[in-house]
Amino acid sequence: MSNLTVLKIGGSFINQQNLKELKIIIKAIKTTNKHKLIIVTGGGQAADFVRGYDKKVQLKASSSHFAAVAAMELNAYMISDFFDDFSFFSTEFVFSKKINVFLGLDYYREIDPLPHSWNVSSDSIALELSQRLKADNLFLIKQRTMKNNLEIKSQSAADNKLIDSYFPKLYQELDGKLKTLIINTKSIKNLKILIENTEAEILNKALNLKRENFDLNILE
Repeated sequence: MSNLTVLKIGGSFINQQNLKELKIIIKAIKTTNKHKLIIVTGGGQAADFVRGYDKKVQLKASSSHFAAVAAMELNAYMISDFFDDFSFFSTEFVFSKKINVFLGLDYYREIDPLPHSWNVSSDSIALELSQRLKADNLFLIKQRTMKNNLEIKSQSAADNKLIDSYFPKLYQELDGKLKTLIINTKSIKNLKILIENTEAEILNKALNLKRENFDLNILE
């Protein structure tokens, strides 16, 4: 599907402490034109609760997996409140709006494409969805990046806890070209540039402009 960008917004943004940063992300999304956007939310504090509970009572893998996906869906509803003109989607891939918010529970009940493991987070879920929809871009919006490293291997990102440990395996299986960036909120104001330019063009802009304007990593 052309002109499609998947934006995974880290669950850590969806809380009172990081509300200012979340509003910056929302503003950038609203001002982007000519491109359909799919928003995948992380589980954040709700997923942390599931993880902690799992450690205490040792849930079945499927129970913890679907509870964590439910945490993502909770945050999807929370973030949707910032938009007036948007659509939800799950198993029916119809995108009538520019902004589309992913609800994962029905998708995972019906398709269930990934292992039930804490090695799989919303990062891999966003990647699998990007693969299935043949998206042009996957942008993972994070609190941090690997500093001074514009181009990095997916395994390096996993080793540095930027993405989950299952992500590199899934990334190696990519069919075709998916431009994948890890973006700090400092760079989200450049969302339109990041969507519309190739990796090489982004590198040129990053070299010619101030580095802080492009606080991001490009996955090789």
